[in-house]
Amino acid sequence: MFDRAHAETKGETELVVTRDFAAAPETVFRALTDPEILPRWMAGPEGWTLTVEEMSWGIGDRYRWRFTEDATGKWMGFSGEVRAYDPPRSFAVTEDYEPGTVGGNMGSGMIVVQTVVPSERGARLTVSMTYASAEDRAAAMATGMTDGMETTYATLDALIGELV
Repeated sequence: MFDRAHAETKGETELVVTRDFAAAPETVFRALTDPEILPRWMAGPEGWTLTVEEMSWGIGDRYRWRFTEDATGKWMGFSGEVRAYDPPRSFAVTEDYEPGTVGGNMGSGMIVVQTVVPSERGARLTVSMTYASAEDRAAAMATGMTDGMETTYATLDALIGELV
C-alpha cells in the first residue's frame, strides 16, 4: 500500500509515482480531471493558488495551469495537449513547464500517463512521466517535484470525503 507518494525511476527517462487514496477510483479520476476541483487540491504548498486557464478533454485539446505565490505574485505554469482520455481509468497528456517568474529547469517536456485502478485502500493512482532525456528527468527531480506531488496528494486525501 502506498499511503505516500512513492517515486521510482525506470530506464533512462521514466519516473513513476504511485499513491493510494481512500476513495473510489471514479472519485480520484474526477479530482484529476475536473477543472473546478483541481485548484482545491493541486495548488502546491501553503500560500500558492492554482488557476486553470484552459482545460478540456478531447483528443488534441489543450490545457494550461498557472501556479501563483499569493504573497509575491511569482508564478510558473504547465501546459500541454491531450493524447488519450479513457474515463474513469486513464488519460495521457504532453506536459511542458513554463518557468514564469519562478524560474528553474524541468527539462524540455514529457509525456504523462495517469492511471487510476482499484486498490486495497480504495484507488491507486499511477503517474508515469517519460522525459525527452535522462538529463531532463534529473533536472525535474532536482526541483523536489515528488515532495510537491505528495503535498498536493495529502491535500486531495483530506478533500476526498467532500467529493463523494
